[in-house]
Amino acid sequence: MAENKGILHNWSEKEKTEAFQIIAEVCYDKNFGRLSKSDMEVLLFSIYLEHCLKNNLAYDDYTLAIQLGIPETRVRNLKVKKELQYPYSEYDWKIAFVNRIKYAKYDDKKALVKVSIPDPNVRRDVEHYVDSQNWYSEYQLNSKLLQMRADQFIEMCMQLYSDIPVDGEIGIETKKQIEERLKAAQSSDWAKESASDIFARINEEGFKNCWKDVIKSGSKVAIKAVLSLIPFGAEFQEVIDYFIQKL
Repeated sequence: MAENKGILHNWSEKEKTEAFQIIAEVCYDKNFGRLSKSDMEVLLFSIYLEHCLKNNLAYDDYTLAIQLGIPETRVRNLKVKKELQYPYSEYDWKIAFVNRIKYAKYDDKKALVKVSIPDPNVRRDVEHYVDSQNWYSEYQLNSKLLQMRADQFIEMCMQLYSDIPVDGEIGIETKKQIEERLKAAQSSDWAKESASDIFARINEEGFKNCWKDVIKSGSKVAIKAVLSLIPFGAEFQEVIDYFIQKL
């Protein structure tokens, strides 16, 4: 029979020492017994979750639920409480959101972009950003799924990851980049077959003036055409290119 090494078998001595120091700082120093059971659970969960994050270990809801012996819904609640009380220093929802976009799907029947966001904190921050822009996402019983109108999804990507002002003037350098991309796109096989009219309109009216109207057609071709023209940063461009390929 295989020996059960316990949940702490892969913790270094340094990690164990640091974990005890964190607990001691909260529980001792004239504070003994004042920490509620709920707060103690959040503290212990925070220590364990950061161990997983720093050591590139699985920290999805299912894995943590099995390891800790609690329901997945409780794991999600603890993740939110942990970030509120003990924020992870390397957490950045914008970077985390980028990493999920490559898994996005487009529902052309409903004209919605669907993105699975397993981390409840990332989902909350994305939803807050959407609300702050007076946009909306389609409500889902699946708490991990974000659904947005295609034009709003692209506008969010432009605001977060490109230098194109959605409502302002496009700079000379950005305009040159768009023009270069337009020429390259028009010479591609898929453009000749299905997007030539869209590119002709964008070329005639200017990208800033018509990209939203083009997207509202709801077609995958229109979305592909618009996304192929937006100059994003290098890291984000890889993600968008992958998304474009899947359309």
